[in-house]
Amino acid sequence: GTRKGAMAMRQALDATLKGISLDEYAKDHVELAKALEKWGK
Repeated sequence: GTRKGAMAMRQALDATLKGISLDEYAKDHVELAKALEKWGK
């Protein structure tokens, strides 16, 4: 849904700002992991 999508977007931004790969960050962030599965990078 919209809320989980927004969370995934924020997690992607946080990962990028911290210099962490999206795949690595997604290991501990389920919303980002699901978004990457569905939409890719």
